[in-house]
Amino acid sequence: MVEYHYNLSGELVWASHIAIGLVIAYVGYLITNKKPVNKNLATTLQIIGVLAALYHLHIWYDHKKH
Repeated sequence: MVEYHYNLSGELVWASHIAIGLVIAYVGYLITNKKPVNKNLATTLQIIGVLAALYHLHIWYDHKKH
């Protein structure tokens, strides 16, 4: 079993990546077909993007510190 930072299981990380990828693909489909994107969905993706950036910056900083 693969573990990521802070003892997160690989399955959890992979499942979240797959779920987010499917949502992004769906939003891309909506945009391509000129359909409206739900504001809550767009806001959720923005929040996920900011959290992902902050998480990876934190890990990068932690590795550079040690």
